[in-house]
Amino acid sequence: MKTVAKQSDASAVGAGASSFAIQLASSLSESEALATLSRLKKQFPDALRGGSVRRAQGTDNGVFYGVQSGPLSRDAAENACSRLRAGGENCIVVRR
Repeated sequence: MKTVAKQSDASAVGAGASSFAIQLASSLSESEALATLSRLKKQFPDALRGGSVRRAQGTDNGVFYGVQSGPLSRDAAENACSRLRAGGENCIVVRR
């Protein structure tokens, strides 16, 4: 999966409006999630802002590792995901 938010979207964040992020990938493996983040940062060095791997406890399937970019305002995150989807990428907006 290759997805990313453009820098212009990230810079549109105002004070107190940055409670959202873009979910770029999810994995059961922390090392796979870190590798995905590394690949995305290399592929899109100017566009990926605040990339991180976040650990989440699943109910049935154990631990998940989400690759996210943000913080972003809701509008900036939705606009970035719309463009990414138009380009054939996977992306969802999540609350931080």
